[in-house]
This record gives sequence, C-alpha cells and structure tokens, in this order.
Amino acid sequence: MRHARYAERGLAIDAEDVACNNLRAAALIKLGRRAEAGATLDGTLARNPEDATSHAMQGWALLHAGDPRRAMEHFRESLRLDPGGDWAKAGIVEALKARNVLYGLMLRYFLFMSRMSGRVQWAIILGGYLGNQALRGLAQAQPRWAPWIWPLITTYVVFCLMTWISYPLFNLFLRLHPFGKYALSADQKRGANWVGACVFLALAFLVAWLGFGVPLSELGAITFGFLLLPLAGTLACHEGWPRRLMAAYTALLFSTMMATLLVIVLWTGRIDRGQALVDRLNQIFIWGTLLSGFAANALARIRPAR
Repeated sequence: MRHARYAERGLAIDAEDVACNNLRAAALIKLGRRAEAGATLDGTLARNPEDATSHAMQGWALLHAGDPRRAMEHFRESLRLDPGGDWAKAGIVEALKARNVLYGLMLRYFLFMSRMSGRVQWAIILGGYLGNQALRGLAQAQPRWAPWIWPLITTYVVFCLMTWISYPLFNLFLRLHPFGKYALSADQKRGANWVGACVFLALAFLVAWLGFGVPLSELGAITFGFLLLPLAGTLACHEGWPRRLMAAYTALLFSTMMATLLVIVLWTGRIDRGQALVDRLNQIFIWGTLLSGFAANALARIRPAR
C-alpha cells in the first residue's frame, strides 16, 4: 500500500514522528493488521498523550477489533483535545451504534469490506448473489431440501437489505438518543429525519391497511417501505453531483408510484382498462428499488472535487 511506503520512509528519517506513525497505523488497519496498528498507536500515545489524531486513530483500530467501549474512550479524548475533529465525531457515532448487537455485526461487515479492494468487494457481492441464485435453483430441484434451504435464502435477503438501510436507520435511533443526537453531523441529522418520515409513513399506511382496511393504503405502505432502499443509497453518496443523481433516481421511483395512484384513480370502476399499465409501473418501481443498491454502491465510491 502506497501510504504504508510513505510512512516507512518518513519513519526511517524520524522514528518518533507522530504524523508518520499515525499514517502507518492507518495503513496497517486497512491491511487488517490490527495488532501491529495498536502497538504502533500505543507507542505514539505513550510519547504524545495529547495528540488528538492518535486517539481518534486508536478508536478506529479498536472499532475494527470489535471493542466499541474502549474505542469510545479514545474518541471522547480526541474530541476533548480537538472539539472540531470530524474523524472522532464519526467514530463516536459508529461506537454508539455498535452497542446494538445487530448493528455491531453489520459494522464488522462494513469494516471488513472497507479493507478490501474494489474488485474484491464486487467479487464478494456477486458471489453472494450467484450463491443465492444457486440455492434457489437447488430448492426448486430438490423440494425435500427446501425447508433447510429457504431459511438460508431468507437470511441472505434480510442481510442484503440491512447492508443498504442499516446506516441511516441506526442514525435515526441515534437521533433519539439523549447523547447520540449531539454526535450526529447536520447531514446525518437531515438523513435521519428523512428516514424517520419514510418509516413513519410506511407504518401508518400499514396500520391503515391491515387494521382499518383503508382503500389504497397498501399502495402507500409498499411505496414508502421500498423507498427506504434508494433513500438510504442517496444518503450514502457524497454531497455533490453523485448525491443529486441518486436523489433524482429516488424521486423518479416515487413519481412512478404517484403515476400508479393516478391511473388507479382515473380508472375507478374500469380498472381492467388500466391494469396492464398499473402492473408495468409496479414492476418498474419494485425492480428500480431493488437495483438502487447497486447504483448507490457505484456512486458512493465517487468523491466529487470541492
């Protein structure tokens, strides 16, 4: 890794240089060599206990090691030394969310993927998809095995959905946390508000549909439930044209369902005439939301020039 080579060159000149040691630790974390990174940071902090960057780096090293409690201590110390440290603030958010068992598992997956190259990440994603398709084929070809295969398929689908929506969804939970709400950035708060509105509307329409039989409420529940996927993808993109493009994609999907509602209303009593169009619009919406994760994954890798 290029950063590691630069750090080693700097350390050859000055073995106690703080910036070079921090850079070396960052490279080691990226390579998955957490023990070496921790040892490097321990030495740096022993010599420079008041360095905010080293404390933030140690916090992230501990998060990678699955220890959010100790990570939080270093993030807090980093913010005490440098109240404007964005890296430490981001670490506090992740450490708070990691206390939830479910998000803790998701965070381990995210950190694992962050250590992989782009090609390896896509290989893992495509491998999971192809493996899932193979399991589906096996369940259909061998019905006697289906009771053991379908739980695996369901777990995979739920896991995929959580990889898309867990980050903004748990930001929403943190938005309601007495301390966590202060750790979120303004952008994260806005994202949590959007997700909260979407979740509220989906649940409200679901209750209206199942509890009171309100006409067309199932359309609202489906619309706002599935919109969580492209909305989460939009929030995952960096501010600038990638986020604007993903936001336009999300708005287009929402417009598709509004067009569906319009067709149903216009063809009241004569729905057979518009049923084919309704079915086509619904297919576009469902497939659009399911494919939004791939579009967002590609756009999220782009960091626009400031």
